[in-house]
Amino acid sequence: MSRTILLIRHAKAIGGRFDRHLYPKEGAPLSDQGIKDAKHLSVQLENEKIDLKQTVAVSELIRTKQTAIYAGFQHVRIYDTLNEIESGMPEPELEKLLKNIEVPKKAITAAKRLLNSPPEEDIWVTHGMLIAGIGHVLNIPTTDLYIPDMASITKIHIN
Repeated sequence: MSRTILLIRHAKAIGGRFDRHLYPKEGAPLSDQGIKDAKHLSVQLENEKIDLKQTVAVSELIRTKQTAIYAGFQHVRIYDTLNEIESGMPEPELEKLLKNIEVPKKAITAAKRLLNSPPEEDIWVTHGMLIAGIGHVLNIPTTDLYIPDMASITKIHIN
């Protein structure tokens, strides 16, 4: 049976991928701008008639939990399958891949794992590289779904 899923990319965190070593366990928290953007998500969700009392799926990293809570959701469930993807690639190689709008193999593998056993919730707050992997696995053209903007919502259909 087909399901509609809302993918929410977390809002902007403090630092970036070059600062991950500073926040080794739960990752970096949202920046002031990220908090503002996450709060603005509630307006978009209300326009979509989304019930903010429902439970949403988030990764283990703090920025996805904070994005969900600041967006107005009251209940989150944590899934490691929604975690950020570490490409394992040297930075110049990863940058070249991203510039060519390609998806790292680890992101594709993680997306397949996720889609083989998806969260039961219909809203997932996760990370850009995993979203790109999901788009690749579902054959969504990169013009429609690659790595979405921070604090953005994308609607997809899964089986």
